[in-house]
Amino acid sequence: MACIGLAAVALICLAAASAFDADLPRAVKWGVPSALFVFAAVMWERRRNVQPSNVLLFLGNASYSIYLWHALFGVAIVALLLRSGIPHWAFPPIEVGAALGLLLIAYVSIEKPLGRLINRRLQSSRRAPWRHQMPDENARGLAEGDRAAHLKKRRSWQGLLRGERPQNDQRRLQLTRDTSGK
Repeated sequence: MACIGLAAVALICLAAASAFDADLPRAVKWGVPSALFVFAAVMWERRRNVQPSNVLLFLGNASYSIYLWHALFGVAIVALLLRSGIPHWAFPPIEVGAALGLLLIAYVSIEKPLGRLINRRLQSSRRAPWRHQMPDENARGLAEGDRAAHLKKRRSWQGLLRGERPQNDQRRLQLTRDTSGK
């Protein structure tokens, strides 16, 4: 019930600001009621354990693409509508419907495939560098000194992965403690 009350307060704020032609800053006139609406919707969703619809999830996923392209598509559609001879009062619903349809097509045909391609490329390049640069511990062909250096380097990488500090840093800290205790 608190969610409905909060939404009602937001509506009253919007109506009062519009009805009295209040000379308020834009952030107060539109921002506060909008924030109340969003807060009420989030509260309602969490308290009611609402399962979102697939349509709303799809629109939410496509929202950034819609945001990026809406001005370009909107201007193009209005230009076409002005030349078509359709009455001006019919522009808003036609423009919103046509733009939303074109924007969703752009999301499905451009953004989603590019996102999958980029994710695949990033995942293939995220392999740990030490696995590719260092040969196995049992690698043959290394000179004895090189093999010892390799094993030391490998152990230091493994220690870093376990959260251990490098030995040089530990030694430096020990020396700092020794000199500061004088």
